[in-house]
Amino acid sequence: MYTITEFSRICKMSTRMLRHYDKEDILKPAYVNPENGYRYYEQGQLEIALKIKKLREYKFPLPKIKIILQSSDQDSFIKHMQAQIIELSHEV
Repeated sequence: MYTITEFSRICKMSTRMLRHYDKEDILKPAYVNPENGYRYYEQGQLEIALKIKKLREYKFPLPKIKIILQSSDQDSFIKHMQAQIIELSHEV
């Protein structure tokens, strides 16, 4: 397990952002120590963190990211990506 600081360094996200994702139920720590509140993350959560980071680069809002992460349906993911591409093309 990684501490929040270690995890933030590996995935290049601030600890503040990781806490925010925890609060928004987007990326919850694998374990929170009940005595001191320290957050710990597992190796497998790196893939999720990197996916979140990539979706943020494509300007997905957090509520949409949450929906995408909760769905394992590939067709749903493709629909969200297509809609985002259209939205971004209108900004240009």
